[in-house]
Amino acid sequence: YRPLQLDIRLSGIHLTEALQFAYIQPHIKKVLQVLKQKNLSNALESFDPTILTSLITPYLNRVSQQTQSMGVDATSTGWIARWLRRRTGINQMFSHLANALQQVTGHFVTMTRVPVKYWARAFVQWWGGAAGDMAKDQEAMSKFMFERRRNKLMELAGNLDEMLNDPNAFEKFREKVEKQAYWLQSLFQNQVDSIAWTAAFNHRMDQLRADTTMQQHEKVANAVAHADGIVRKTQGSLNPESISAMHNAGEWSKLVFQFQSYFITLMHGNLSLLKSIKRDIGWKHGNIRMLHVYVMGFLLPMVIGDAISKAATGDWEDDEDGDGIDDVWFEVFVGSQ
Repeated sequence: YRPLQLDIRLSGIHLTEALQFAYIQPHIKKVLQVLKQKNLSNALESFDPTILTSLITPYLNRVSQQTQSMGVDATSTGWIARWLRRRTGINQMFSHLANALQQVTGHFVTMTRVPVKYWARAFVQWWGGAAGDMAKDQEAMSKFMFERRRNKLMELAGNLDEMLNDPNAFEKFREKVEKQAYWLQSLFQNQVDSIAWTAAFNHRMDQLRADTTMQQHEKVANAVAHADGIVRKTQGSLNPESISAMHNAGEWSKLVFQFQSYFITLMHGNLSLLKSIKRDIGWKHGNIRMLHVYVMGFLLPMVIGDAISKAATGDWEDDEDGDGIDDVWFEVFVGSQ
């Protein structure tokens, strides 16, 4: 028998685990039942014999436990990597104007999945003074957007084990600094998210307008889910079910890929779009669409992001070899990619 745990500070953890088991576990069980069906399991194994153990099962574990780390190196040296990651992030990102400005390149990525005219309407609406109303409507309709804004960027709430400790005055101050370290990035990213969500929602509603088989509330629910997916795919997400496998390999892996998670999302999103275009309409008829994905999803974000960085640091070099071509422009347009 184990002694009773009477520490009241742990009651929150117990309640969270109980709710996760009650609400999430039944759905995980249904998914596993589907995966165990012979036809499906055979098809998956023929495609990749390790897909269940290396991809699907770890994903379901993250969904069920709602944690980004599955205990890898958590009791050994993982705390060192976690400490370094938090301190490095604060040092690099606190009130970092150039990095915050680079968030606006997410608008271009949105245009790979939403028609430009819908993005333009949402952009005009946001800048026309409706930013507050847009945010309220989104949070009222979408739980994803509600939680995204309140848990924005780099695990603002801090690690659970640190929150359980009784903080002294210094620790309270440190925790407040950590929670506000990314305020500037959040300010710009919230604008990008809001415009992307509204554009995707309006586009989906127009697509469903002529559908007579769906009730209005069903159309709205469908459009909300679609808009949530567009934001997640184009702007990234730190939810446990959304992060990549290499980012989830442990605390040291999260340290190594600390600033690469968005670019990993960008890579997967662009490759997925290019593959779907090739599959649906082929290279011949889809080349313009593929070029659009490359320009909006990769070229412009990389080039403009690098230009913002160079402008902020004053790293604009003059022509060094005297050939009449400014080397920095070649570096910006080619080196940035």
